[in-house]
Amino acid sequence: MGQRRFLTVKFLVPVVIVVWLLVSLPLWLLISRAHAQTTNSSGPCPTYDDFDTGGQSSNDAKAATRGVWGMDYTDAGKSHVTVMDPCFSVSGPLVYGEKWGGDGDLNYYLKLDSTPNSQREVKNLQRWSQAQNTANFLEETMPDDQGDLPPPCLDSDGSPCEGINMTFAGALVYDHNHGWKEIHPAYSESGGASGTTCNHEYVTGCEPSTDQENSSGE
Repeated sequence: MGQRRFLTVKFLVPVVIVVWLLVSLPLWLLISRAHAQTTNSSGPCPTYDDFDTGGQSSNDAKAATRGVWGMDYTDAGKSHVTVMDPCFSVSGPLVYGEKWGGDGDLNYYLKLDSTPNSQREVKNLQRWSQAQNTANFLEETMPDDQGDLPPPCLDSDGSPCEGINMTFAGALVYDHNHGWKEIHPAYSESGGASGTTCNHEYVTGCEPSTDQENSSGE
């Protein structure tokens, strides 16, 4: 009787193992596939290379802000802007749009449902009349990119922007001169106008530069 029980247990153990493998293997494959789909998301933003470890001095940050004036990649405190996220996307209605006379950037003021700016940073932005006490975020399109990212409107040229829904993707930076977060530069836009630029070498399909030099631009 004892031997029969032993044989039964000896037979059941490998059967249980086989059943466990048949059940767990498909689940493991599904989990792995879901993880792959999450980490390789579609859209203009590529997978980050070294930003998580290198921050402002990373190749990601240098590629993302290529051409932005006043950049310091060794000391963020001395830089015109600090890179918060090499590729960030926002969507919302425009409040105002203009071409800034000083550097030729297209400036678009947006009212987002959820802004990355703090209350203090929003207050700093709304000191500018263009924000109309409503905008809580700013996007800047640099002159070299405006051929690929056409203006959806320009209040300064008599083409009203208010209410036009736009989505912008680009580098999320903190502007030390003004005290707020903004997208500068933009890589892609959609909505009232659409386009994508590879000028900053930090968009899906554009290769980041590993030997980026600190360039002075707009």
